[in-house]
Parts: sequence; C-alpha cells; structure tokens
Amino acid sequence: MFAHVMPARVLVDTGPIVAYLHRGDAWHKAAVRFFRSWRGELLTTWPVVTEAAYLSETHKAHLAIMQWLQRNLQVVPQDSNDASRIERFYRKYADQNPDLADLSLLALAERTGVGDILTVDAKDFAVYRLSGGRSLNNLLAR
Repeated sequence: MFAHVMPARVLVDTGPIVAYLHRGDAWHKAAVRFFRSWRGELLTTWPVVTEAAYLSETHKAHLAIMQWLQRNLQVVPQDSNDASRIERFYRKYADQNPDLADLSLLALAERTGVGDILTVDAKDFAVYRLSGGRSLNNLLAR
C-alpha cells in the first residue's frame, strides 16, 4: 500500500483561519486537527487576512489573527499580473458572485503552481478552475 504524501505547500482560505481561532465554529475541530498536524508551508493573501479580520469582529480576535498569522502563515504579496488574473476570474465566475479573497487565492495558485487548498467553501471551490481546467484539491474536505 502506498503512503499518502502530503504536499509541501497549501493555500489557506478565510474559513479555516476563522474556524481555528473560534471554538464555537462548526469547522473548529477540523481546522485544529489540520493545523496541528501540518508540517509544510501555509500560504495566503492579504484579501484573505482582511476577510478573516472582518468576520472576527472583536479587537481580541483581530489580535489573535495577527499573532497566529505571524507564527503560522506566509502572506504572499500579489504581483503585477495578479490584477489581470483576478479580473479574468471575476468575468469567468460572474454568475457565482465570487469574492476577492477566493479569487486572490486562484491567482496565487496559478502563479505558484500550488494545487492544494484548505477551505470550508467547498461549493465555490468545486466550481472554480485554473488555466487548463485544473481544480484545486481541498485538503479539508477529506
């Protein structure tokens, strides 16, 4: 039998960040389990961090996000081509009403070649496709 090899890098969406830091969240246990066992790089974008802060309404929660982020996540800056990638995704998925955080992760996936994501937003990410028709593999959905 083959051992499952974990990828070296994974993209992180808003939901798992919020779930990890909020015990009452329905995804809290799954997020904790994943983040405690993960040994690779966790990549995200500033739109994701902004959305997580917005959804975590208290000052204490904002501080927790920033502290956790510094220890655990690499926030990858958008590059000059990401705006055109994001615009292309906005046009392609206009009927889905996508948010900037999701599309920033799609742009990052195309730029870096990272094919795995951690998201609680399985419905939208099941629809999204990168160039060439590739979809992202949601590690939280296992």
